Amino acid sequence: MSENSDIFARYLISAGILGKNSIFGDMINQLEEEEKRKKEEQKKCDALLPLQLLPADLSDQYKKKFRIDSTFQYPCYLTLNGKRLSDEYFCYKNEKESDVKTLNSERYIILKVLKEEKYSESVMKVCTNKNPWHLEAYDCVVECSTGKIHHMSDEKFLYSAIQLHNNVCVDAKSKTIKYLPQNLELKYVKNDYSSFMCEMIGKYMFIKEKYSSEHMYRLDTVTGEICDMLDELPSAKSFENFQDKALFEVNAY
Repeated sequence: MSENSDIFARYLISAGILGKNSIFGDMINQLEEEEKRKKEEQKKCDALLPLQLLPADLSDQYKKKFRIDSTFQYPCYLTLNGKRLSDEYFCYKNEKESDVKTLNSERYIILKVLKEEKYSESVMKVCTNKNPWHLEAYDCVVECSTGKIHHMSDEKFLYSAIQLHNNVCVDAKSKTIKYLPQNLELKYVKNDYSSFMCEMIGKYMFIKEKYSSEHMYRLDTVTGEICDMLDELPSAKSFENFQDKALFEVNAY
């Protein structure tokens, strides 16, 4: 800061314009309090929505066996007006952000489902804790109103290859695109290509081979209808006509 700028800053502080107890400081404090109040009100409103993830009531013995604490992926039940929709343990995909609005506004949501598993012997050899039991988290697509799992990733990582676009789920690892309402799945079976690409424009998904421009399909992610972009007269086709056929022969990422 230059000498003139320093003098000007000291003047603003002495005049009560800047500083902790200044006019500007009071304005900042008021804005922060208002933001805090809005967040608290929104939290109360969210708690009144019918669909919720509510923490499961677990015994101390169960918590000890599966090494569960209150800070990371605590098991929750998906509930509708306080009643459990399934016996599965879920948690939000991102623990820092509540997706309760999505849960109450969309047909499907990506959650983590927690499964009781044991570490392998090779893993246990390098662990100081000799208890192999734990809850393993898998990304999954859940129908919000029923709690039904329509698709589950087999990856045991923080982030999986699952993406959700309206009623369509893309799993790049298992090489599938699934139309969820009818549980119809398309698999890409040939090994000549290394990946496929999906890009969204509005409600449409454009699917093509990653390293080729010869094949492209437009998929309506709401209805599941596919338009072959290469036909001279493109025609709409449903997933039912393609469930046993590859639209184009590629592998996933």
